[in-house]
Amino acid sequence: MHKKLLAWAVATAFAAPLAAYAQGSNVVIYGTFNVDLENVERDHATVGGAGNSLVGAPAAGNAADLTSRNRVSSNSSNIGFRGTEDLGIAGLKAIFQLESGLNIDSGGGNLGGRNSNLGLTGPWGTVFYGLWDTPYKFVTLRQDAWYATGIANGDTIYGTPGFGVATTTQSGRVGAPAVTVTVPTVPATTITTAAAVSGAPDASFDRRQGNSVQYWTPAFAGLSARLAYSANEQRSADNANPNINPTIASGAVLYENGPIYANLTYEHHKDYFGLFGLTNNALQNPSATNQGSNDRGFKAGVGYTFFGTTTFNVIAERLEYKVGQTAAGAVTEYNREALYASLLHKIGPGTIRVSWGKGFGGDCKANGVACSTAGLAGQAAAVGYSHSFSKRTDVYVLYTYIDNERLAQYNFGINALAGAGVGSDPSGFALGVRHAF
Repeated sequence: MHKKLLAWAVATAFAAPLAAYAQGSNVVIYGTFNVDLENVERDHATVGGAGNSLVGAPAAGNAADLTSRNRVSSNSSNIGFRGTEDLGIAGLKAIFQLESGLNIDSGGGNLGGRNSNLGLTGPWGTVFYGLWDTPYKFVTLRQDAWYATGIANGDTIYGTPGFGVATTTQSGRVGAPAVTVTVPTVPATTITTAAAVSGAPDASFDRRQGNSVQYWTPAFAGLSARLAYSANEQRSADNANPNINPTIASGAVLYENGPIYANLTYEHHKDYFGLFGLTNNALQNPSATNQGSNDRGFKAGVGYTFFGTTTFNVIAERLEYKVGQTAAGAVTEYNREALYASLLHKIGPGTIRVSWGKGFGGDCKANGVACSTAGLAGQAAAVGYSHSFSKRTDVYVLYTYIDNERLAQYNFGINALAGAGVGSDPSGFALGVRHAF
């Protein structure tokens, strides 16, 4: 009897604060597990020949293709906790989310390394601090044909300029050591760079950005907006030369009404020196003659669902990379456009999925000399089928192929093939299972 009374007392002691917390608040556990078996390869790497103003002549060793192999991949699998607390003031609520990536295929993960935040929400909108997808990235996620992940996802083409630049989770520009690079001049020269001031050059526009504040408006007649700012924590000292002040600003306008979905977005990277990340050319690194950079992304997307079964999406993008370099012969600007289209057609519990995208070669400018972008275009196509056993569980099969011109380096947006050579063409089959809860 005494043991029962003691157990009841202990349970009551723990339950009381939990019950008090539960009043006006809630916490949910959610997640998505997406794992597939893939057969991947890479071939047709460029051997020798001329380079252009951004990419040097391919070396003979560049021909090392990646032979066909099988692998198991975890595609953006995650688990998270999110919650709200009603503050009892004119609809005001506190919000939080902690989302972590999981390597379902091999174990491990990253605690809080995905969308995580703390903030407030109310009739006026939502504001929060944390690590979160930028508006530029977010608005087109739903237009991807492949759950916005895996070897066929759309950021193979958009959000990346195709120089082996991958998607990025970043708190800001982070430190990088000096490196030795070959500058694509005639004749070629080798230069050892100074360590990148206030962090490594970063060219990605497909970002989950940390040290950020975001504001989301409420929706009015289907129209809403998102704004984000990433703080300049990596700013150099006041007396530094060069004086670097890296920040990111991102904004998007969305419209959703019935079968129509449309978006327009813009993102600005100040002093991220993305052009150096593309060329690995010392002349684009921060220096006394290269005092700053301005990189910009412009993206628009539209989607329409016909008869409730067939959805067609189109995305257009322009990326601009500019540095304030004054040295003779230095590349000072690179601009690139891209197109992406996806089609999803439902047949009972199944969905046929098709996508295509192309990154064009673009154009560039250099000080006092002609600037060439020959051979930088690439395109990707994918076709597949998914079958829904329930609202939470799908199985899918797909094939994807990336066709790079002789100097291009487009790669899988997720789980890219390591060491992809210039001009090589990645391809792969995937058979997977996806479960959301």
